[in-house]
Amino acid sequence: MAYIGTTDTYVTFDQVRFALGVAEAEVSDADITPPGIEQDLEMELADWLPDGQDTDTIYTEGTEGTPTATQRRTFYSLSNYLRYYAAYLIATTAGMKFARRISDKSNDFERNPWQDDALQRQLLSQANAAKNQFLTLIGETVEDETTFMGVAAPDFDPITG
Repeated sequence: MAYIGTTDTYVTFDQVRFALGVAEAEVSDADITPPGIEQDLEMELADWLPDGQDTDTIYTEGTEGTPTATQRRTFYSLSNYLRYYAAYLIATTAGMKFARRISDKSNDFERNPWQDDALQRQLLSQANAAKNQFLTLIGETVEDETTFMGVAAPDFDPITG
């Protein structure tokens, strides 16, 4: 099953565009579906998804019949991860791909440059938050990504020895 598409997918094209804050005129469906993005999503999921966890089962349990609240939230958290991570992948290469000026002869629109590190950091942060929520919902331990810095206090004066 494809992760991104129009129907029967985890994420729609419009959801990815919404995460990026762009319209279809700026980023078309074809811009979102290069094979590399699906492959990147597959490899990223394989990197952190627990062994034996099947994404197709999560989709089926979260969308068909009458899913429980937990099944629905599990599906939504995986869907959110895929949406924000796909948007992040697009944002990292957007500066080279997408035009900054759109015109229909009577109206002109110009977007600020795509080199927006803050947008990329925000999308990656949202993807990681959705991943952590997903892992918590399936009962996995979430690794804390906080880095702690310490202060060393030597027993001697480092200048005079």
